[in-house]
Amino acid sequence: MLAETPGDPVATDLLRQIDTDPKELLGDRSFLYTIRSRETLATIAQRFLGNANRFWALARYNNIAVPAKAGVGRVIRVPGEAPTPRQVRAPRPAAAAGPAPAVVERVLPPPPPAPTPAQIASANELRAAGLNALVGGSIDRAVGLLSRAASLNPRDTTIQSDLARALKVQERLRRH
Repeated sequence: MLAETPGDPVATDLLRQIDTDPKELLGDRSFLYTIRSRETLATIAQRFLGNANRFWALARYNNIAVPAKAGVGRVIRVPGEAPTPRQVRAPRPAAAAGPAPAVVERVLPPPPPAPTPAQIASANELRAAGLNALVGGSIDRAVGLLSRAASLNPRDTTIQSDLARALKVQERLRRH
C-alpha cells in the first residue's frame, strides 16, 4: 500500500505497529480486560486507545498471532490506566417521569491463575471425551465433562465455547 500511496497514514501506522516493540509503542502500564460478545481487538483498540487501526499493536501487546482469533472470554492486557467506574446517564424515555437510572461500568476482576501443564492436559482429555459424548448423544455427560474441563483450564476459550454449545443443546432438549 505504501508503494502505491507513499505516506498513507494508516499504512504508515500499521507498519510502525509491526516494526516497533508494542510496549515501546503503547507503554508498560496496562490493565486486564475480558473480551465481550461482539467485541474485536479493533473495537477494543478504538475504545481504549482511540484508534481502531491499533488492533495490530494490541494483538502484539498480548502475544496474539491472529487478531481475529481473540474471542469472547479471552483476557487481554490493555495499555493505559484502568478505567474507573463512572456514572453514565441512560437516556430518559420521553414519557417517563423521574430521573433516569444510573448505569455503572465496572472493571472486571483479574483472570484466574494460569493452569499447570497437567491441568491443561487433563482439560484437553476431558474436552475430547465431552465432545465424543456430545456426538454420541449423551448430552448430560458431555456437559459434565466439559464443565470439568472448563474448571481445570478456565482460560481456554475453545473449551468454554464447546461447553456453551453443549449447554444450549441440553437446554433445547429439556424444552422439548
